[in-house]
Parts: sequence; C-alpha cells; structure tokens
Amino acid sequence: MRGGVVTLEVSNGSEHFQKWRPPPSKPDLAAIAVVDSNALFTENDVEVVNAEFAGQLAQFKKFDVEFVVPQVVVREILFRKLAFLRRLENDVRRNLSTAARLTDSSLHPVPSFFILSLRLARRWKKWASTNGIRVSAIPFEQINWKKLCSASVHRRPPFSPFEPVSKSEKGFRDALILETLKEELRRADKKVIFVCNDDRLKQAAEKCRSGRELTIYSSLAEYLSYLQLENENFLTSVVAYIIDEGQKAFYSPDNPNCIYTQFNIPHRIQTEFPKQLAQKPPLSPLDFLPLGRPAKTYSDATNDAFQLGTTTIRKYVSTTNTVLFTSSLRVGRVIRSSELSEHEQLRIAEFKVDWRASWDAEKCAIKPIDVENIHAGDVNFELATDELLKAFNLPTFLERIIASLPKSAGPSSISPTGD
Repeated sequence: MRGGVVTLEVSNGSEHFQKWRPPPSKPDLAAIAVVDSNALFTENDVEVVNAEFAGQLAQFKKFDVEFVVPQVVVREILFRKLAFLRRLENDVRRNLSTAARLTDSSLHPVPSFFILSLRLARRWKKWASTNGIRVSAIPFEQINWKKLCSASVHRRPPFSPFEPVSKSEKGFRDALILETLKEELRRADKKVIFVCNDDRLKQAAEKCRSGRELTIYSSLAEYLSYLQLENENFLTSVVAYIIDEGQKAFYSPDNPNCIYTQFNIPHRIQTEFPKQLAQKPPLSPLDFLPLGRPAKTYSDATNDAFQLGTTTIRKYVSTTNTVLFTSSLRVGRVIRSSELSEHEQLRIAEFKVDWRASWDAEKCAIKPIDVENIHAGDVNFELATDELLKAFNLPTFLERIIASLPKSAGPSSISPTGD
C-alpha cells in the first residue's frame, strides 16, 4: 500500500518473481573413449602405461567416461616393453654369470623370458582391470579386407602417403585401430570419443562416422579440458539458478512461506533497530544560530517502505544440503524539514538478512528454513526525487498534496421541474 507501514518494491521488477525459470540441465558427458597407442605409451623403464594418463583416470571417471583400448594397441605396447625386457634379461644373465664366477658360487637363476613375458602381460591386465579399462578385440570378422587392401595399395589414410625416396610403408596397425573404432561406433549406445594425434589416422577416422556421434581429440589433456569446461559452465548455471530461486524464496508476493513473509522481516527490523529508523538529517552549525526564527526540526512525511536488494550465497553445506543466503534490504522514509523552502529528504537504512534454506538437487528446489541474523548497515540521506520515491513505492510530494485535499462534491442533481 502506498505510504503504508510496510511497502515493498523489488529492484528487478516484481515480474522477476512470477516468471518460472526451468532448472539447468546437466550436460550428458558420458562417453566411450577409444585411445591410440600414443596416449598410453611411456618411455619410463618401469611403467607399462603413461603416468599422465594413469593420474587423470580418476578425473575422467567423474564424468562417466569409459576407456577402451584396441587390442592391437595393447599388443604394440607390450611388444615394445618386451623388446626392452629382452635386453634387460640378457644383461642380467651375463652380469649374473660374471658375478657367479667372480665369487665362485651359484646364484639364483633368472626366470625364463617366457615367464617374464607372462608376468609383464599379467601386470598390464591387472592394471586395466583395476582401473576399469576395457580391451576391444580386433573385429576380424567384420573387416572388409578387400577394401583394406585397396587402401593399403593406394596409400589412403590411415596408411602413409607414397614417397618415391622412402621405401617404408606404415599404417597397418593404425588400420586395425580404425576398424576397432568402427566396431565401437556400431555397438555404442552413447557418444564415442577418439583420442589420437596422428594426422593420417584422424583423417581416416573423420570419414568413418557413418552418421554416429564421434568427436576426435589430439590428446587426453584436450579432452579433459573440454569436460571440465562443460562441467564448470553447468555449475555456473546451477549457482545462477540457485541465486534466482533464492530471491524467490526470500520474497514472493504470493508465497506466504517465503522468508520475508513467514518471519515478518519488516516487523523485526522495525522492532530490533528503532535507532536506525529514527535518525534525522544532521543539523548544520548555522541551524543553531539565533536568527529570530524557530530552530529547524525534522518530521516524518511518510511511513517506512521496504525495498528488496540482492540475494547472494554465503555457503553451501553438502552434508545437509543446506544453502546459506544473505539478502539485502533498504528501508526508506521521507523526512520533511520545518523550513518549507528546503527539499524533502529520503532516509535510507541498509540491512542484511542471513537465512538458511534446504536444497533439493534432484528437484532443483529451495525450501526456506530459518532466519539466522539481521545486520544493520549505513543510514544515508538523499534528495527525495520522484524517481527515488517511486523506486521505494512511496508517494511523491505532489501525490501526497492531492491526497490531502478534500474530495469535491459531485454535481448536484437537477429536478425536471427546475426546483
């Protein structure tokens, strides 16, 4: 009610609280990630998988990413490690034999290369099983060998291009990786990611989509950056949505359970902070000089009006799904001077309300719980312009003058006889 004890004007417009806003949708980041050998291979002598990839697995699992390693990639990795293991075995046998002759004693024999090979393969298999890595077998039955041979002869991707000087020809292993990728695309019920930094293989992979969703990344770091950015954008939209819902939970004109109405915030402010709401504009030294006129005084020209400010999140307590909010309020009242030539002023008292609400993540809904505290801020005086008064939903000076005038009597009735 204009000029009433409690009026409220929402800064962003009352329509803001009436308009329904759909909750943000969580991005579907679940995927099958097929990786090339470059993403897994390591130069470390005692590791079987790239340490960077192994360290990032936990982060990928947060986004429901299933890693698939083509069988040919596993065999290539083990082949390289076995070649290194063969050199180590020869060196160990030679050194052990020399040490035995030097000490004139028999030393423990070195396990055979076959045993060492089994142990290496077992170690890789254990690592893959522990980390949920799936090995995809080479789809021999589904491969179009005629087409594959033609691509090899004509050096089409992923086979290496023809170079008259070079006699080498590469690409068969990459072709089998590509066939494995095709098989995953045929069977997958979600989007497929291919991690590869070989240009010829990426070029060939681009052509094998067959209408399926396939995204290619040059590295695992690039793929992880994309996932983190998408998740960050989602979290940002969730925070914005919670703040928006928090505004509504603090005040909604048609919701008796909102904090503003349920806990009667205007009444609490008026009863708990009477000093702040009783301040008058400061008098200047000239106001105290005896000039043959009464001392200047100030009086109230309107009642208090409450203007809603912003609502912010102070903290989120995950254990209880509780959100701590702070909402700002400004209380305005027009102050009139006893000197009629002086313009009216608007006293603006700042307040902050700390309150709690429960957050239902599944329903994306906020339920007000309680008011923790109300803090008083600064008290300022500004020229009571019409624009400022309307912002507080207070009547202007002219509106108050018109409202104070006596209502004019309606036109007198005239009888047909002229009496």
